[in-house]
Amino acid sequence: MNHLLTTPRIDEMRAALRHMVRELGFMQKGLAGTELSPSAVHTIIELGYGKVTNASDLAALLHLEKSSVSRLVQKLESDGLIKVRLDLSNKRSRFLSLTQDGQDLLGEIEGFARRQLRSALDALSANDVAQIETGVILFAKCLSAEGERVTYAVPEVKVQEG
Repeated sequence: MNHLLTTPRIDEMRAALRHMVRELGFMQKGLAGTELSPSAVHTIIELGYGKVTNASDLAALLHLEKSSVSRLVQKLESDGLIKVRLDLSNKRSRFLSLTQDGQDLLGEIEGFARRQLRSALDALSANDVAQIETGVILFAKCLSAEGERVTYAVPEVKVQEG
């Protein structure tokens, strides 16, 4: 046990994390400038990045119940943002991918998120930004399941700037 992690220190970090969640818009109806729920936005992102290709993997990645993911997939498909096709090698599985509208939305989400973060970090020194980057990545890795390999490289996404 790390004795530097006193209750006041933990409480201060928790307060800072709650503040970040609110400031980044996670408490609002639409996330990242969309009308979508946080789970729908994350579904668009993860499908667009190629991190998942089916509902089971999506449920595991987003820490959601399979029934919630099933409803989410149905909604995103009916909204024309994702397409679902049967896996011919496993009739119980379906492949998920973004439609062109979904890819366009991914670009809008990425543009929004990049502008938001750039705006927040713009007044900081390069050293401060590097410290924040290192700290955020380390913290995210600490939160991951034991043994889970986490990478944060992002594939090229056509971004809506402006």
